[in-house]
Amino acid sequence: MFFCRINWRPQNLSSVEIYLVRLLSSIFSRFYFKGAYRLASLIYSYQRNFWQHGVWIKKKYLDAKYDLEINLFSKDLIDHKILFTGSYERDTNLILEKHVRSGDWVLEAGANSGTETLLISRLVGNSGKVLAFEPVPHVLEKLKSNLRLNSISNTMTMPVAVGEKTDEVSFFIYPQEHPNQGMGSKTIGSSGLQKLTINQSTLDSLYLELHIQRFDFLKMDVQGAELDILKGGQKCIRLNQPKIFLEAADGWSNINDIFNYLELLNYSVFLIENDHLEKLELPRLKMGNWLALPNLKNETNHSKS
Repeated sequence: MFFCRINWRPQNLSSVEIYLVRLLSSIFSRFYFKGAYRLASLIYSYQRNFWQHGVWIKKKYLDAKYDLEINLFSKDLIDHKILFTGSYERDTNLILEKHVRSGDWVLEAGANSGTETLLISRLVGNSGKVLAFEPVPHVLEKLKSNLRLNSISNTMTMPVAVGEKTDEVSFFIYPQEHPNQGMGSKTIGSSGLQKLTINQSTLDSLYLELHIQRFDFLKMDVQGAELDILKGGQKCIRLNQPKIFLEAADGWSNINDIFNYLELLNYSVFLIENDHLEKLELPRLKMGNWLALPNLKNETNHSKS
């Protein structure tokens, strides 16, 4: 549950918007009911309009035990959902809480603004380490801001993409005013995207260059670059056998190819669905968030996760 202190001093439309967002955030974060987020979105959409341009709000984030705060922009799709529900992807958080442990070293490709990075940093604790990769400059600055806000010292950020080769690559993003800044990709997904030239490295080269001591968990949210990352990190993946979290979507990549490569690396693959894991097999694969676990140390509970 989250509480926002509200000071009602409307001087212009911006102060009215701040008051409205804080009020709605307080109400909808505290009282859950079916359709609550849809109702909140009808009252205050993440789309900009003539009188709602977006405001920055700082609020408590996730369970109180983590002692986290987060900077949120009300017209960002991810931030909007956090403002009015308290979290972005609850199922992802539950998986991270179960499978990321104190002392782990976690590599996060596509860290975005840090909605999961903050949680992971708490889960690994002072003895663990998080390496967060985010190639889009203004998104990286938001990530760094959220880390500074929480005085997090166990997380290193790097302004690079992760892929199959070490090189400069083209990266396509929406304009900065677009609500979904998490859709940056090396693949042109739709019209109206802006092109960036960014540095790319492989997991195998980063593993050596950064003197990574251990590699326990790999989290990817990379819009179609999953297979490239696996191929560019096969040596350190085979050596360390980390647990692997990824989003599998046929619109961005071929999920059969991803599944086959994970099997080649000696992994079993599970679909994350609500509060349980469903083992996947060919030919009946399902799109969604996947958790891949190494077969030699498979710790899966096939029912509750």
